[in-house]
Amino acid sequence: MDTKTEKAWVKLVEETILELLQDMDGILKITNRMSWIFYIGNWIARRKLKKSYEYYNRMLWLPILHKNICDFKFIRRDPLKSVHRSQRKQMFSSQATTTNDDGILILGSSVAWKMKVHIEVIHNETIKPSSPTPHHLRHYKLSFLDQISPPVFMPLVLFYPKEDCTNLTNSSEQSNRIKKSLSDALTRFYPLAGRVKSNLYIDCNDEGVYYVEANVDCQLHEFLEDPIPAELNKFLPCALDDGNELPAIVQVTLFSCGGIAVGLGISHKVADGLSFFVFLNTWAAIARGDSDIASPRLDSAKLFPPKALTGFEPRTGIVKENIVAKRFVFDASAIAALRAKYTDNTSIEHATRPTRIEALSAFIWSRFMASTQPKSDPNKIYTVLHAINLRTRLDPPLPNNYFGNISRIAISVPSMDADNRCSDIVNQVRNSIRDVNVDYVKKLQESEGHLNFMKERAASISKGEVVPFSFTSLCRFPIYEADFGWGKPVWVGSARLTFKNLVTFFDTNSGNGIEAWVNLKEKDMAKFERDEEFLTLNRLKKSVSETLTNFYPLAGRVKDNSFINCNDEGVHYFEAQAKCQISQVIQQPEPAQLNKLLPYELDNVGELVLAIQVNVFDCGGIAIGVCISHKVADALSLAMFLNSWAATARGVSNTICPRFDLATLFPPRNISGFKPSTGIMDKIVTKRFVFNASMIAALKAKYIDNASVECKRCPTRIEALSAFIWSRFVAATTQGKLDPERLYTVLHAVNLRTRMDPPLSECYFGNISRFSIATPCMDSKGECHGLVNQMRDAIKTIDGEYVKKLQEGNGHLNFMKERAEKITKGDVLSFSFTSLCRFPLYETNFGWGKPLWIGSCSLTFKNLVVFMNTASGNGIEAWVNLKEADMATFEGDEELLAFATPTRY
Repeated sequence: MDTKTEKAWVKLVEETILELLQDMDGILKITNRMSWIFYIGNWIARRKLKKSYEYYNRMLWLPILHKNICDFKFIRRDPLKSVHRSQRKQMFSSQATTTNDDGILILGSSVAWKMKVHIEVIHNETIKPSSPTPHHLRHYKLSFLDQISPPVFMPLVLFYPKEDCTNLTNSSEQSNRIKKSLSDALTRFYPLAGRVKSNLYIDCNDEGVYYVEANVDCQLHEFLEDPIPAELNKFLPCALDDGNELPAIVQVTLFSCGGIAVGLGISHKVADGLSFFVFLNTWAAIARGDSDIASPRLDSAKLFPPKALTGFEPRTGIVKENIVAKRFVFDASAIAALRAKYTDNTSIEHATRPTRIEALSAFIWSRFMASTQPKSDPNKIYTVLHAINLRTRLDPPLPNNYFGNISRIAISVPSMDADNRCSDIVNQVRNSIRDVNVDYVKKLQESEGHLNFMKERAASISKGEVVPFSFTSLCRFPIYEADFGWGKPVWVGSARLTFKNLVTFFDTNSGNGIEAWVNLKEKDMAKFERDEEFLTLNRLKKSVSETLTNFYPLAGRVKDNSFINCNDEGVHYFEAQAKCQISQVIQQPEPAQLNKLLPYELDNVGELVLAIQVNVFDCGGIAIGVCISHKVADALSLAMFLNSWAATARGVSNTICPRFDLATLFPPRNISGFKPSTGIMDKIVTKRFVFNASMIAALKAKYIDNASVECKRCPTRIEALSAFIWSRFVAATTQGKLDPERLYTVLHAVNLRTRMDPPLSECYFGNISRFSIATPCMDSKGECHGLVNQMRDAIKTIDGEYVKKLQEGNGHLNFMKERAEKITKGDVLSFSFTSLCRFPLYETNFGWGKPLWIGSCSLTFKNLVVFMNTASGNGIEAWVNLKEADMATFEGDEELLAFATPTRY
């Protein structure tokens, strides 16, 4: 940026601050540095200065704004808290750490700049049917259900990236395909090319569909980073409440990158949501060149004959006051938590679990009531409405291609308990939907009762006696199947509607989550979106992003085994559905199957530092799988990150701040000739053996040092289990006879923090551990009574002097090289133990309680045992990793089975 431009931006910032100081609303928003930054950024966006988004995105005025905008593929740390230049490279303290991931299983977003766009219309016309409509079809009667439907457009905007349009040479060819296929589709759906007359019929005069082509001054990915619902209205050719005569409207918008948005509006006067998608996907199929296309049924007026609507106005509910639309995304884990929250457990044998839509409806309505209606007015009736497809409720059922409004509203009057938690709303909604049955439809067809009810209800709403809250779901509809020949849409959105208290549900593009498009009055939205319980629901992704601000190296990428480029590329975050009950996993956990709950193979690390997978079970339970590269962290560092993340999710503000200056204590070295991946193998079998408290006590007694009668030395739990497992491994795999030509070693991971002088704080992050090495001997009975003392003595040598030598010279590196060579040749057989017992893993509470169980998985090292506390804390689980042949003999050892309970499959 040149000096002139820089001065202009400095001046702009000064002007911004002056104007903000004159804006009381703005002053209230500037409560901390983050809010200040948000507000300035949004204000500058509203100034619509040339290339303002580009300047914002490229961080041309430091340090107020940070360059990274949210990328939905990754979870990034908070983009407004920039990394100081001295922190851009996080040096490794030692490059000798292995590069596989530590996997841990716990059972139990970044902020993006909201972009406004400028649309330039370049062409408009009307698209007529490719074949004229026959004269005898000129008048298309509206059904009774059409008559009472509001004359507003139902909007949908489909976004297609450029890379999916490679079979078309240019935008003109795309436009021609869209127009020609639309013209052909209108021959089948001829009422959409006509004009609505007097709320009685459509004059199918082939006047055509209003069609607009436009350009937008941004790239598709920029707009999709965090789309504003009101901005999507610009991708439609007219206002949504301008649908008096027009049945349908279309706008095709071309992005500067070559991406396309197809905006479609169909008047609710002539169609419901299912009919909308029948038309849309027929149109797309014609564009693709499909030949086997079903034609719509256009005789709904025979099923629901029109009536005289004297005294009823279909526009009731359409408001001109300022309606604000916001889009809230519920991921799979949040939905699972809500389904569990609203499960009816009054019957232990038959617990009734709500559907996704029932759970979300109950939650959103309860939060709306709690935030905007803290005290219910006894003179008002609060109702919850759900749109219901009648096609499946007729006798006989109608096919999906029956076109028109063949849907009605189920109405429930929910009750609130003392805590405003709507404990019974799911059952009330379900019962109201159940009442929309065959008998209901017959009455709807035959009598005037429904019309009279609609008149009375409209009057009550107008007087304020009834407060309705409506839900309509487009989930499970073929919303992402509209392929015009250049691929399916990358995202589909709605727009800001003209009804207050209306929520539309969409599937996310992955199909796992749900987007809730909420339309409220401005003052109600201001309260609703600040509701504390509402905001904490999607706490996992938001809190990991916030945690990465403190643990910033975890969002970077490892480079050349020398440093981490702290470039905020982000953490890979996955959501998955586990097609089983969580109890099935916990009752008989199989280590190899638990790897499926992790995002990657443990030896497939590459440059990644951290990856997370959230798994949702059929019962609503959640398993959080976390992989952190051993290249950058030891087990204590992993536990530190997990508990900091969980504390952030709970809303705790004073979380631990990690120290990342380990490379100053253990400077990196040239490690040429040493491979950190030595020991990583294929076809390792992992089994889990559980030692209860009584068996551990027996083993401690077994290995007690009786050398001194006066001062008997009792081994720790880990010492006793290590000696026992090692002895049973030797007995099972060597028949108790050690090879005199081979060196046998027993290794224990030792935390160096407490052994340095002075000791380090536990907040030091990284690999601050080494292995103590003991060379055990076997007695005549194949036991290892002396091993406890040998292990203890080996651990004692890991002291301040040991650490100083580790810091100062190359002796340890030379030892590692020699040892790796001997292991490779088979001259040394190592057996390693690492203990996670006493680590605060079971304290990891994300806000919905502590984990039910924590497990490891199948690792990639042979002869490795990981100790973990049982859920009760009294026992210990030993996760044993051996070669397949060794495991076959080890797990059958009779003495082992006398003390340990193995996992059976």
